[in-house]
Amino acid sequence: MIHTLLAWLAAYLLGSIPSGLWIGRWLYQTDLRQVGSHNTGATNAYRILGAKAAILVFLGDFFKGFAAVSLGDPDPVRMVGCAAFAVIGHMWSVWMGFHGGRGVATGVGVFMYLSPVAALSAFSVWAVMVAWKRIVSLASIVAALVPPIVVWWRGEPWEYAVFGAVGSVLVIAKHRDNIIRLWRGEESQIQRGKK
Repeated sequence: MIHTLLAWLAAYLLGSIPSGLWIGRWLYQTDLRQVGSHNTGATNAYRILGAKAAILVFLGDFFKGFAAVSLGDPDPVRMVGCAAFAVIGHMWSVWMGFHGGRGVATGVGVFMYLSPVAALSAFSVWAVMVAWKRIVSLASIVAALVPPIVVWWRGEPWEYAVFGAVGSVLVIAKHRDNIIRLWRGEESQIQRGKK
């Protein structure tokens, strides 16, 4: 039991690493919390700092989720716990006063470890939606619904499906302001930053 608790704690601390905040500060002398959407995720990094910064932020958030789940391998329950705590850490980071991002890139990372097919399916849906509508929040909301469906369809461990469903709800809930703007037709399309 102590090993499980330690793994979950480590997963939370890994998930809490504020990739966007640190990359923005260290490489671009920019605090992403103070500009644009005030979010430290890859989308705001893209808008403010450009594509290279966005890729770095995405990879940082992705790999911390992937690494966190590996701490629970091979026990499915421990792995799902690590996945959950990694996403929770990203959304409510101890390094950012228990504030954080929306958990999309970290969620892709944890699912790439749990179920690569589900992760790649979600990413494909996200990419198609971004190319079609150019609204990242809409793409993220739609893509968040994909992993639990794919996991259930493929007959993978039920723990993964439950985690996927709960994770989808959390990600969508974190987009509540975006949902309001989408409903009003006020959500902006993505534009690349020039910094």
